[in-house]
Amino acid sequence: MKVVARRLAGHLARGIAMILVVATITFFIVRSIPGDPIAANVQKLIERGMSPEAAEQATRVMYGFQPKGTLWEQYVDYMGGLLTFDLGQSITHAGQPVTSVLGEATKWTVLPVLAGTLLSFLVGIILGVYAAIKRSGKLGDLL
Repeated sequence: MKVVARRLAGHLARGIAMILVVATITFFIVRSIPGDPIAANVQKLIERGMSPEAAEQATRVMYGFQPKGTLWEQYVDYMGGLLTFDLGQSITHAGQPVTSVLGEATKWTVLPVLAGTLLSFLVGIILGVYAAIKRSGKLGDLL
């Protein structure tokens, strides 16, 4: 029993470490890519007649995006948000939290994934039973 618990703890630790590594890489990639969605929205508001300062402030308030502090402080805030499932405001769906946007997409993803999993399970069982019954046939050899 101790061996199983130790292996499970090892797998869990590796899984958590992998999530942290992927989250860290994602943070730094997003910070290093060229282009700024906030700046693009500011430009749109300026074209509609807002002053640059007012457009920038309105955009930052609209998206709840106020990067402050050093890169390290931003990283700590980012990881804290991930741990508490506070993913911030969506940039493409202004005013909506990212979790609600993901929730909407998830319900349309679960059904096809569930259907595909059940279908592959059923096909696998049927083909496995057929291969066990018809061991000497060409199709049985193929399976």
